[in-house]
Amino acid sequence: MPVSVDIPDEMKRLIDRSVENGLYNSRSELIREAIRNYLESEGLVERKKLSADAIESIRNARENDDHETLEQVKKELGLQ
Repeated sequence: MPVSVDIPDEMKRLIDRSVENGLYNSRSELIREAIRNYLESEGLVERKKLSADAIESIRNARENDDHETLEQVKKELGLQ
């Protein structure tokens, strides 16, 4: 179910910069991660423990701009 929120212009610029730099594939992805982080910090949900192999795969995919592998790893981990 889509949700609409108003975000200050400066925050939009920072979000867009993260997307442009390849840290995230979209604004939505960054915002979902921010919400997950908030919920985890409040103890409302538990973060899935990632294996060292999964972390390394994500790091390598990001460094090599390999969006296909990154999306596959996220899907396998249930992060999408």
